[in-house]
Amino acid sequence: MSLFDILSLAACAASLVLLFDATARGPGLAAAVAAGLQALILFHVVQVRSGGFPLPLVLAGAVAVAAAVAWVRSSAKAGVTAATAATLAGALQLLRGLKVL
Repeated sequence: MSLFDILSLAACAASLVLLFDATARGPGLAAAVAAGLQALILFHVVQVRSGGFPLPLVLAGAVAVAAAVAWVRSSAKAGVTAATAATLAGALQLLRGLKVL
């Protein structure tokens, strides 16, 4: 299990925490769906084929953007912490997908 596998699981867990934050439920749901699908693809539970674009890169971007929106909207300490973790995990995965890291 690599660091980026752990980041995927961290983004999935953090986005599930965001689902329980009432002020950030919409972005939390979007982040949970994207992170969950990303984790399922990563661990070969679901196999999704895309024509010309890398789907894990798009899902990492979706997690980062949705978690950043939840970070702005959230007011509870747990929600802010979870949104920060999901945003950073999504951003690191996005940078890895773009071959910056």
